[in-house]
Amino acid sequence: MPVLLPRSLLGLAVLLVPLVLLGCDSGEDDEDNNQGGRYSLQATGAVIVSLDGQAYLFGVEDVPQGGADVAFGIQLGGRNPSPLNSFEFFFLDARPAVGTYPIIPLEKAGTLTNSEALLVATLQDVPLANLSGVLIVEEASSDQLEGTFVFTGDGAFGGAVEAETIRAEGSFVARFLVL
Repeated sequence: MPVLLPRSLLGLAVLLVPLVLLGCDSGEDDEDNNQGGRYSLQATGAVIVSLDGQAYLFGVEDVPQGGADVAFGIQLGGRNPSPLNSFEFFFLDARPAVGTYPIIPLEKAGTLTNSEALLVATLQDVPLANLSGVLIVEEASSDQLEGTFVFTGDGAFGGAVEAETIRAEGSFVARFLVL
């Protein structure tokens, strides 16, 4: 049976990005308002869903994330909708460059290297564990990252006793949030 992510570790991840979660999404599709970028995600398997929403870049200063001192992140979703769908990619370096980053789960954060991305994910209010996959940064500028991702993870959806696997893939154009 797959191991599920302990709620205490998920709580630590959520504490890292409170400023990103302050704004309210008006529901309007205004990509030119400099309030972040956009993402889209399609999940299959135990849950079949298509999502899209805002995507943000954020910096953190030596914040321990499950045993790794992360310095930079990409936040997809997570603006307190119900159900909660939030996907956070963390990096050791200040900014990821164009390239391919294998995804590792929070359970292995202590082994995170500069060439990997740590993923903390919640899909339909369910924390995902045993995450693996790849994040590809295709374009990088001073205020924006653009790329794609594909990952698998396990979660106990719909009150299931045992975890079930989902596969997700998508794309993003993430920008810094302007307050």
